[in-house]
Amino acid sequence: MKRKMISFSLHLSAKRHALSTCNRVMQVHKHNLRRYQENASSIVTIRGTDDLFADVNDVYNREFAEVIDRYNEGRRRDRQIRDYMKHVSDSRSDVAVEMIVQLGDRDFWAGISEEHEMEMIDIYKDILQDIAAQVPGFKVANATIHFDESSVHMHVVGVPVAEGYKKGPEKQVAKTRVFTKESLSVLQERSREYAEQRMQRSELFSGLALKPKEAGRNFDIPREMMARFKALEHDIEEKKEELSGLDADYEQRMRELEQMSRENQERFERQVAEEKRRKKAELEEYHQEISEKERELENASRDLDGRLQTAQQIVSLQDKRPLLWSIEERKNVLKTALESSRNADKAKKAVSKNKDLRKELEASNARISELEEENRKNRMLLGSDFDRRTMQAKVEALTKENVELKKDRSVILSFLKKFNLLEKLAHFAKDIGYRFHQAFDQGDDRAR
Repeated sequence: MKRKMISFSLHLSAKRHALSTCNRVMQVHKHNLRRYQENASSIVTIRGTDDLFADVNDVYNREFAEVIDRYNEGRRRDRQIRDYMKHVSDSRSDVAVEMIVQLGDRDFWAGISEEHEMEMIDIYKDILQDIAAQVPGFKVANATIHFDESSVHMHVVGVPVAEGYKKGPEKQVAKTRVFTKESLSVLQERSREYAEQRMQRSELFSGLALKPKEAGRNFDIPREMMARFKALEHDIEEKKEELSGLDADYEQRMRELEQMSRENQERFERQVAEEKRRKKAELEEYHQEISEKERELENASRDLDGRLQTAQQIVSLQDKRPLLWSIEERKNVLKTALESSRNADKAKKAVSKNKDLRKELEASNARISELEEENRKNRMLLGSDFDRRTMQAKVEALTKENVELKKDRSVILSFLKKFNLLEKLAHFAKDIGYRFHQAFDQGDDRAR
């Protein structure tokens, strides 16, 4: 099973965040030890004291007191260095260096209890000892662990010291000698390896591994740019989640639509079959009634023909023997003629009803044709993708909005590329985490 990956970062202060003066060291002292807050219980100092500025000053006295005394011997008073720390502060060199080490980002630490967080004290102590061994020229003055932010991280403040100078004191503060681009890269890589080995001995990181190191270097990013970059990343992630939700909703709706289509089709087919059975029964009844009427009409026609023939014979006899007819015979002739007339009327009505029945039969056949055509159209409608097009339109709209966000992000990336900050931003954004800048923005305009 694939192990979950967490991040590891190690960065040095630089540019706007560099500890270039004594005043900047004092600002770091206030931030790291929360001197502007009443409750600083979530800060644990693992090296030095609760006075970071004094700790840095102690390193200067320990490392440079004798060197500066030898340097001042035989020099005019105006060329002597009275306070080396102030001397460095007034020059273009950094007074001290701050290193920030972070194991795990805010997503990892969001679900960790305070009890497990305390395990990081021993882990960061071991990492700090390993760093000191790797970079002996970095004299650590103070190290604190912050538990009150989104991720547990360590601030290390020290003085970079190099020897062998021909000009000036033989030993000097030298950030650029102690931390070159190459040595910093090696330090970061070896610290990653040590951190991963140390994780294996901790239950807190059981089953976890470090994310692969990405290309980049130590650098400084404006707070506004980072905030904008994070906001864009957050928007993109939200849109991806929204699109994912829409996809799931789309699939669910399509399944519901297919189910409804099947149910509607089955219900419609049952209705059509029932209508066909009913119409078939009606047609059979109509055919039976028509057959009966046709037989009645045929019998009436034959009877009418016989009575007309009898009437003609009677008329013929009447013409020949008018004097021989009795009153009774005349009555019978009239009665026969009257019945023949009535039968003729019935025959006419039967013929008329036969025509009506034939019209109803034709109308029923036409209705069946209409139902079959309606069934065909409904099948086509139920098989269409009108809801699919609607859902696809929503997905395309959200995709278009996502493209606009990417364009906005592209503008910022173009700006970074223009000033050669693109690779820097990628490394910084992944390794240091969002709370790195948030932490340095609190109080006294402390900027990390």
